[in-house]
Amino acid sequence: GLDLPIPLLEINPKDLEKSLLKDLPLKAISVRRIAMPTRLQIELQERKPVALAWRTGPNGREEGMVDKNGYWIPFLTPKQIEGPLGELYIEGWMTKHREWISKVLSNKNKLGSPLKRIILTPNGELSLQTKEFSLVQLGSNSTLIERQLKTLEQLSNNLPLGFRNIRGTTIDMRDPSKPELQMPSTGNLN
Repeated sequence: GLDLPIPLLEINPKDLEKSLLKDLPLKAISVRRIAMPTRLQIELQERKPVALAWRTGPNGREEGMVDKNGYWIPFLTPKQIEGPLGELYIEGWMTKHREWISKVLSNKNKLGSPLKRIILTPNGELSLQTKEFSLVQLGSNSTLIERQLKTLEQLSNNLPLGFRNIRGTTIDMRDPSKPELQMPSTGNLN
């Protein structure tokens, strides 16, 4: 947004930092004026995407990415996509669920089964999809999330194979002390 060339003293480093933080997927930024030789030094720390995501914005559905802390990263250039982002998808990202998303992402390797989807509904419900379970309903009580994730890991590691990897198997873990396993009626338990 700068109309260059302009005198260095006319640039307000703090205003430039705020503008860049607002417009770009940055974790941190530092802007300094240096008198000799005359220059503007800008240091950027970018957010690294770990999952693809979509959210509902003012213009409808928006696609983007999310970093490990649950922050939204808009698609700016196709070059941003590095690594296996397509293996994990977040549906219905909302700012108010950033902490939830961060907790799930930081524990994704401790679930006992690879995480495929994080699903957030408009009414505030959180669900997961893993390789072994079609749906893990966690509900809307954010204070239970750590306990629910530990319970999911225990179930994934201890349930007999006949109860896992069956298409349509769901777990209701809104009460982690009483998880309910629901299997499709046509499932074979061999």
